[in-house]
Amino acid sequence: MPSRSLESLVDLVAELRAPDGCPWDKAQTHQSLTGFLIEESYEVVHAIEDQDSDALKEELGDLLLHVAFHVQLARESGEFDLNDVLEAIHEKIIKRHPHVFGKSTPNEMSSIKLKWEELKEEENQRKEKGVVSFPALVEARKFLERTANLGKSHESLVKTEDSALLTNLRKKIESDPDALGKILFEIVAIGRELGIEPEIALKKRTRELSKILETKHSGQPKT
Repeated sequence: MPSRSLESLVDLVAELRAPDGCPWDKAQTHQSLTGFLIEESYEVVHAIEDQDSDALKEELGDLLLHVAFHVQLARESGEFDLNDVLEAIHEKIIKRHPHVFGKSTPNEMSSIKLKWEELKEEENQRKEKGVVSFPALVEARKFLERTANLGKSHESLVKTEDSALLTNLRKKIESDPDALGKILFEIVAIGRELGIEPEIALKKRTRELSKILETKHSGQPKT
């Protein structure tokens, strides 16, 4: 079996989009492929959840095809090529790991995570783009990860009046991990009955706490 490379996959997409190629592939744009890209990403996650290595191999291939497709679209328009993509991620990973590739050698994971957040913040300031719209649960998890990386807890950001309820929920989930899904489902059911969209409610809460975190973090000296 011949050895394959990402470059060969991009070239394969180029053949599909050639004048005598596939009409469907020739009609695609970055925008038209967005929905399919999201679907493929979820299918990769599904294969991981099922611990199905054969399915994961196939779904990762489908995801790589989308990477190759977007690279070819950009190559055709003169925006960038595969080498530009690889160079950009190579540079980003090296910059985000000064404890591995640079002179900085923090020994504690907390220091590494804090430096990671500082570097990402610098990148976001340079990009000056809007916030990426993640699903509410993903956005909340990413916010909590960032909060922890900055050495804080979400409880420290705002006073809660439901500490007893939260303690009981935590104990229940610790003793029965499946309870988390059950509780989330019941919360969605309550929201539906009351006419409250859970997705919007969770996004609102996450962004409220995010503003508080940014206010507190921006007032701290960088380490």
